[in-house]
Amino acid sequence: MIKYTFSGHESFQCKNLWLKKGYDFVKSGKSFNENMSVVDLGVGKNMVASVKYWLKAFALLDENNQLNDFAHRLFDDENGLDPFVEDLGTVWLLHYKLIVSEHATLYHLTFREFHSLYREFNREQLQKFIKRKCSEIDIQYPYNENTVKTDIGVLLKTYVKPDSSTKTFEDFTSLLIDLELLLMSKRPDTDNKMQEWFRFFYQDAKRIAPQIALFIILDYCGEDKVIDFITIADLFRPLCFTTDAVMDILDNIIQLYPSQIVYSDDAGIRQVQILKQIDKWAILTSYYNQL
Repeated sequence: MIKYTFSGHESFQCKNLWLKKGYDFVKSGKSFNENMSVVDLGVGKNMVASVKYWLKAFALLDENNQLNDFAHRLFDDENGLDPFVEDLGTVWLLHYKLIVSEHATLYHLTFREFHSLYREFNREQLQKFIKRKCSEIDIQYPYNENTVKTDIGVLLKTYVKPDSSTKTFEDFTSLLIDLELLLMSKRPDTDNKMQEWFRFFYQDAKRIAPQIALFIILDYCGEDKVIDFITIADLFRPLCFTTDAVMDILDNIIQLYPSQIVYSDDAGIRQVQILKQIDKWAILTSYYNQL
Protein backbone atom coordinates (compact mmCIF):
# COMPACT_ATOMS: atom_id res chain seq x y z
CA MET A 1 0.00 0.00 0.00
CA ILE A 2 1.37 3.42 -0.98
CA LYS A 3 1.46 5.96 1.83
CA TYR A 4 0.79 9.58 0.93
CA THR A 5 1.22 12.14 3.71
CA PHE A 6 0.18 15.77 3.54
CA SER A 7 0.65 16.96 7.09
CA GLY A 8 3.12 16.96 9.95
CA HIS A 9 4.70 20.39 9.52
CA GLU A 10 2.05 22.14 11.65
CA SER A 11 1.59 24.65 8.77
CA PHE A 12 5.16 25.97 9.13
CA GLN A 13 7.64 25.95 6.26
CA CYS A 14 11.22 25.06 7.20
CA LYS A 15 13.13 28.13 8.35
CA ASN A 16 16.81 28.79 7.69
CA LEU A 17 18.21 27.63 11.05
CA TRP A 18 15.71 24.91 11.92
CA LEU A 19 17.71 22.00 10.52
CA LYS A 20 20.81 23.03 12.47
CA LYS A 21 18.76 23.50 15.64
CA GLY A 22 17.10 20.15 15.12
CA TYR A 23 20.41 18.44 14.40
CA ASP A 24 22.03 19.78 17.59
CA PHE A 25 18.92 18.86 19.56
CA VAL A 26 18.87 15.23 18.40
CA LYS A 27 22.64 14.85 18.67
CA SER A 28 22.51 15.94 22.31
CA GLY A 29 20.18 13.03 23.01
CA LYS A 30 17.10 15.12 23.76
CA SER A 31 13.54 14.12 22.85
CA PHE A 32 10.98 16.14 20.95
CA ASN A 33 8.38 14.87 23.43
CA GLU A 34 10.03 16.48 26.43
CA ASN A 35 8.44 19.58 27.96
CA MET A 36 11.75 21.45 27.73
CA SER A 37 12.00 20.93 23.97
CA VAL A 38 10.41 24.35 23.39
CA VAL A 39 13.16 26.01 25.42
CA ASP A 40 15.97 23.87 24.04
CA LEU A 41 14.98 24.50 20.41
CA GLY A 42 14.02 28.13 20.94
CA VAL A 43 10.77 27.79 18.98
CA GLY A 44 7.06 27.72 19.73
CA LYS A 45 5.24 24.57 20.88
CA ASN A 46 3.76 23.73 17.48
CA MET A 47 7.09 24.44 15.83
CA VAL A 48 8.76 21.63 17.79
CA ALA A 49 6.79 19.03 15.84
CA SER A 50 7.53 20.96 12.65
CA VAL A 51 11.29 20.85 13.22
CA LYS A 52 11.12 17.08 13.69
CA TYR A 53 9.01 16.74 10.54
CA TRP A 54 11.48 18.70 8.40
CA LEU A 55 14.46 16.73 9.71
CA LYS A 56 12.70 13.63 8.41
CA ALA A 57 11.53 15.27 5.17
CA PHE A 58 15.06 16.40 4.29
CA ALA A 59 16.35 12.86 4.90
CA LEU A 60 18.51 13.79 7.90
CA LEU A 61 17.03 11.05 10.09
CA ASP A 62 17.01 7.32 9.40
CA GLU A 63 14.09 4.94 9.90
CA ASN A 64 14.86 4.88 13.64
CA ASN A 65 14.84 8.69 13.86
CA GLN A 66 18.60 8.75 14.36
CA LEU A 67 20.85 11.24 12.59
CA ASN A 68 22.43 9.76 9.47
CA ASP A 69 25.76 10.30 7.74
CA PHE A 70 24.38 13.04 5.49
CA ALA A 71 23.22 15.00 8.54
CA HIS A 72 26.58 14.71 10.30
CA ARG A 73 28.51 15.65 7.15
CA LEU A 74 26.57 18.90 6.84
CA PHE A 75 25.72 20.04 10.36
CA ASP A 76 28.39 18.82 12.78
CA ASP A 77 29.91 21.76 14.70
CA GLU A 78 33.51 20.65 14.25
CA ASN A 79 33.56 18.93 10.87
CA GLY A 80 30.27 19.95 9.24
CA LEU A 81 30.63 21.23 5.68
CA ASP A 82 27.99 23.94 5.98
CA PRO A 83 26.24 23.85 9.39
CA PHE A 84 24.29 27.07 8.87
CA VAL A 85 23.35 26.47 5.22
CA GLU A 86 25.21 29.52 3.96
CA ASP A 87 26.10 28.18 0.51
CA LEU A 88 23.70 27.69 -2.40
CA GLY A 89 25.20 24.26 -3.04
CA THR A 90 23.84 23.08 0.30
CA VAL A 91 20.39 24.37 -0.61
CA TRP A 92 20.51 22.33 -3.84
CA LEU A 93 21.42 19.23 -1.85
CA LEU A 94 18.55 19.75 0.56
CA HIS A 95 16.04 20.27 -2.25
CA TYR A 96 17.25 17.08 -3.90
CA LYS A 97 16.93 15.14 -0.65
CA LEU A 98 13.45 16.55 -0.03
CA ILE A 99 12.27 15.33 -3.43
CA VAL A 100 13.82 11.86 -3.46
CA SER A 101 13.06 10.98 0.17
CA GLU A 102 9.31 11.12 -0.59
CA HIS A 103 8.55 11.70 3.10
CA ALA A 104 6.81 14.94 2.12
CA THR A 105 4.50 13.60 -0.60
CA LEU A 106 3.43 16.94 -2.03
CA TYR A 107 7.00 17.98 -2.87
CA HIS A 108 7.74 14.72 -4.64
CA LEU A 109 4.51 14.79 -6.65
CA THR A 110 4.77 18.50 -7.49
CA PHE A 111 8.33 18.57 -8.76
CA ARG A 112 8.40 15.12 -10.35
CA GLU A 113 4.96 14.48 -11.81
CA PHE A 114 2.96 17.72 -11.80
CA HIS A 115 5.99 19.54 -13.17
CA SER A 116 6.01 17.28 -16.24
CA LEU A 117 2.42 18.34 -17.06
CA TYR A 118 2.43 22.05 -16.24
CA ARG A 119 4.95 24.82 -16.80
CA GLU A 120 2.76 27.28 -14.90
CA PHE A 121 -0.17 26.74 -12.58
CA ASN A 122 -2.40 28.12 -9.87
CA ARG A 123 -3.28 26.64 -6.49
CA GLU A 124 -6.52 25.11 -7.74
CA GLN A 125 -4.80 23.21 -10.54
CA LEU A 126 -2.23 21.73 -8.18
CA GLN A 127 -4.94 20.77 -5.69
CA LYS A 128 -7.00 19.02 -8.39
CA PHE A 129 -3.91 17.11 -9.52
CA ILE A 130 -3.25 15.87 -5.98
CA LYS A 131 -6.88 14.86 -5.57
CA ARG A 132 -6.69 12.89 -8.81
CA LYS A 133 -3.47 11.15 -7.72
CA CYS A 134 -5.08 10.12 -4.45
CA SER A 135 -8.07 8.66 -6.27
CA GLU A 136 -5.94 6.58 -8.64
CA ILE A 137 -4.43 4.28 -6.04
CA ASP A 138 -5.18 2.61 -2.76
CA ILE A 139 -3.53 4.84 -0.18
CA GLN A 140 -3.31 4.61 3.56
CA TYR A 141 -4.93 7.95 4.26
CA PRO A 142 -7.88 9.42 2.32
CA TYR A 143 -7.66 12.74 0.52
CA ASN A 144 -8.59 15.71 2.70
CA GLU A 145 -9.30 19.01 0.94
CA ASN A 146 -8.26 21.32 3.75
CA THR A 147 -5.13 19.36 4.64
CA VAL A 148 -3.84 19.39 1.07
CA LYS A 149 -4.75 23.06 0.69
CA THR A 150 -2.66 23.90 3.74
CA ASP A 151 0.20 21.74 2.47
CA ILE A 152 0.19 23.58 -0.86
CA GLY A 153 0.39 26.89 0.98
CA VAL A 154 3.44 25.68 2.92
CA LEU A 155 5.12 24.42 -0.28
CA LEU A 156 4.66 27.79 -1.97
CA LYS A 157 6.06 29.63 1.06
CA THR A 158 9.03 27.26 0.95
CA TYR A 159 10.00 28.13 -2.62
CA VAL A 160 8.42 31.41 -3.67
CA LYS A 161 10.29 34.55 -2.73
CA PRO A 162 7.76 37.05 -1.32
CA ASP A 163 7.24 40.60 -2.47
CA SER A 164 9.53 42.72 -0.28
CA SER A 165 7.06 45.60 -0.29
CA THR A 166 4.23 43.61 1.29
CA LYS A 167 5.81 40.86 3.39
CA THR A 168 7.61 40.76 6.72
CA PHE A 169 11.17 39.66 7.35
CA GLU A 170 9.88 36.32 8.64
CA ASP A 171 8.65 35.44 5.13
CA PHE A 172 12.22 35.66 3.82
CA THR A 173 13.55 33.01 6.22
CA SER A 174 12.25 30.04 4.22
CA LEU A 175 15.08 27.60 3.57
CA LEU A 176 14.72 27.07 -0.18
CA ILE A 177 13.60 30.40 -1.61
CA ASP A 178 17.09 31.28 -2.88
CA LEU A 179 16.85 28.49 -5.45
CA GLU A 180 14.08 30.48 -7.20
CA LEU A 181 12.53 27.32 -8.61
CA LEU A 182 9.04 28.81 -8.46
CA LEU A 183 8.18 32.35 -9.51
CA MET A 184 4.89 34.07 -8.77
CA SER A 185 2.94 36.59 -10.82
CA LYS A 186 -0.59 37.96 -10.60
CA ARG A 187 -3.14 38.24 -13.37
CA PRO A 188 -6.88 38.94 -13.51
CA ASP A 189 -9.31 36.00 -13.64
CA THR A 190 -12.66 35.88 -15.42
CA ASP A 191 -14.17 38.09 -12.71
CA ASN A 192 -11.29 40.55 -13.08
CA LYS A 193 -9.94 39.60 -9.66
CA MET A 194 -6.19 39.26 -9.32
CA GLN A 195 -5.10 35.65 -8.99
CA GLU A 196 -1.70 34.21 -8.12
CA TRP A 197 0.02 32.13 -10.78
CA PHE A 198 3.22 30.17 -10.31
CA ARG A 199 5.82 29.16 -12.85
CA PHE A 200 8.58 26.57 -12.70
CA PHE A 201 11.73 28.55 -13.44
CA TYR A 202 14.24 26.56 -15.46
CA GLN A 203 17.83 26.95 -14.38
CA ASP A 204 21.07 27.53 -16.23
CA ALA A 205 23.81 24.93 -15.70
CA LYS A 206 25.95 27.62 -14.07
CA ARG A 207 23.50 27.75 -11.15
CA ILE A 208 24.77 24.47 -9.75
CA ALA A 209 28.41 23.63 -9.07
CA PRO A 210 29.64 20.52 -10.91
CA GLN A 211 30.77 18.93 -7.64
CA ILE A 212 27.31 19.34 -6.16
CA ALA A 213 25.73 17.90 -9.30
CA LEU A 214 28.15 14.97 -9.30
CA PHE A 215 27.42 14.22 -5.66
CA ILE A 216 23.70 14.11 -6.46
CA ILE A 217 24.31 11.67 -9.33
CA LEU A 218 26.56 9.41 -7.24
CA ASP A 219 24.24 9.54 -4.24
CA TYR A 220 21.20 8.64 -6.32
CA CYS A 221 22.77 5.99 -8.55
CA GLY A 222 24.81 4.27 -5.87
CA GLU A 223 27.38 1.78 -7.16
CA ASP A 224 26.28 1.94 -10.81
CA LYS A 225 29.23 2.36 -13.15
CA VAL A 226 27.16 2.95 -16.27
CA ILE A 227 24.30 5.43 -15.97
CA ASP A 228 21.76 6.07 -18.70
CA PHE A 229 21.46 9.72 -19.67
CA ILE A 230 17.67 9.54 -19.34
CA THR A 231 18.10 8.56 -15.70
CA ILE A 232 20.26 11.63 -15.07
CA ALA A 233 17.90 13.92 -16.97
CA ASP A 234 14.95 12.60 -14.94
CA LEU A 235 16.94 13.14 -11.76
CA PHE A 236 17.61 16.80 -12.56
CA ARG A 237 14.15 17.64 -13.91
CA PRO A 238 12.76 18.19 -10.38
CA LEU A 239 15.66 20.62 -9.93
CA CYS A 240 14.28 22.52 -12.95
CA PHE A 241 17.09 21.76 -15.38
CA THR A 242 16.23 21.08 -19.01
CA THR A 243 17.82 18.26 -21.00
CA ASP A 244 20.17 20.78 -22.65
CA ALA A 245 21.15 22.18 -19.25
CA VAL A 246 21.86 18.65 -17.99
CA MET A 247 24.22 18.14 -20.93
CA ASP A 248 26.02 21.34 -19.93
CA ILE A 249 26.19 20.13 -16.33
CA LEU A 250 27.77 16.86 -17.47
CA ASP A 251 30.27 18.79 -19.59
CA ASN A 252 31.26 20.80 -16.52
CA ILE A 253 31.66 17.62 -14.47
CA ILE A 254 33.77 15.89 -17.10
CA GLN A 255 36.05 18.93 -17.40
CA LEU A 256 36.82 18.56 -13.69
CA TYR A 257 37.15 14.77 -13.71
CA PRO A 258 38.23 13.77 -17.25
CA SER A 259 40.01 10.60 -16.18
CA GLN A 260 37.15 9.36 -14.01
CA ILE A 261 33.99 10.16 -15.94
CA VAL A 262 33.17 9.99 -19.65
CA TYR A 263 30.03 10.57 -21.68
CA SER A 264 29.25 8.55 -24.79
CA ASP A 265 26.57 8.65 -27.48
CA ASP A 266 26.75 5.49 -29.58
CA ALA A 267 23.92 4.78 -32.02
CA GLY A 268 21.64 7.03 -29.99
CA ILE A 269 22.46 5.34 -26.69
CA ARG A 270 23.60 8.10 -24.38
CA GLN A 271 25.24 7.20 -21.12
CA VAL A 272 27.76 8.24 -18.50
CA GLN A 273 30.50 5.85 -17.45
CA ILE A 274 32.34 5.96 -14.15
CA LEU A 275 35.85 4.78 -15.03
CA LYS A 276 37.36 4.93 -11.57
CA GLN A 277 35.94 4.63 -8.07
CA ILE A 278 34.74 8.02 -6.86
CA ASP A 279 34.05 8.84 -3.22
CA LYS A 280 31.00 11.10 -3.21
CA TRP A 281 31.94 12.54 0.19
CA ALA A 282 35.42 13.43 -1.06
CA ILE A 283 33.80 15.24 -3.99
CA LEU A 284 31.55 17.16 -1.62
CA THR A 285 34.42 18.02 0.72
CA SER A 286 36.53 19.31 -2.18
CA TYR A 287 33.72 21.67 -3.15
CA TYR A 288 33.37 23.21 0.30
CA ASN A 289 37.13 23.41 0.82
CA GLN A 290 37.47 25.70 -2.17
CA LEU A 291 34.94 28.23 -0.87
